[in-house]
Amino acid sequence: MAIAFDATTGAQDSDNSVTFAHTIGSGSDRIALIMITGTGPTNASITLSTVTYNGVAATSLLNTRLNLGTFHLYAIFYVLEANLPSAGTYNVVCTGGSGQYTIDASCTVLTGAFQGAPTSASSTAGGVDFISTNISTTENDSWLVDVLYAYYGLDDPTNPDAGQTGRIETRDFEIHASSTKPVPTAGSSAMGWQNGNANNWSTILHAIVAVKPAGGGGGGP
Repeated sequence: MAIAFDATTGAQDSDNSVTFAHTIGSGSDRIALIMITGTGPTNASITLSTVTYNGVAATSLLNTRLNLGTFHLYAIFYVLEANLPSAGTYNVVCTGGSGQYTIDASCTVLTGAFQGAPTSASSTAGGVDFISTNISTTENDSWLVDVLYAYYGLDDPTNPDAGQTGRIETRDFEIHASSTKPVPTAGSSAMGWQNGNANNWSTILHAIVAVKPAGGGGGGP
């Protein structure tokens, strides 16, 4: 079964939690990928306590907190078909620690996805106007979904690399953006972003999820 894009939605809040409605379709073998970024004054302030869709806890795939003067968070959670609701609109809820400055989140649903844990890769940068992250897939017709966190440069356009389809972008103290990319042939692939005005971002965090099609073999995508 081929993977297909269903929908992406998201929101940001200048507090320690964000809630938004996400409408999911009725396809089969769905996976919901919840991407979260944020910033705060302490490590505890950006510690995630709740990530749910339709009240069901999502599974953590990547949850990284960095002290770069200010504390930064980027995380990926997922929910598989067995725990997803029927087609309709339901809330995504993400809650961090007390005192968090901002929290941004997006949810992307794919259909036709392998019903097991996807794999991820991530990278960080600073003082440059671009970032690119590599990841390997072992199944043809896999899909990649990424999340970008870029600190400052809020007036600059944010451009995904060639072959990627931008799905959402939110802005507060930082930029949160996500895109998708089909990968017809298994092997090494990359996703990345550019600052459209060639201005440097002070901090850039980037993570990718690789999802293989339903019916794919065990192990990584």
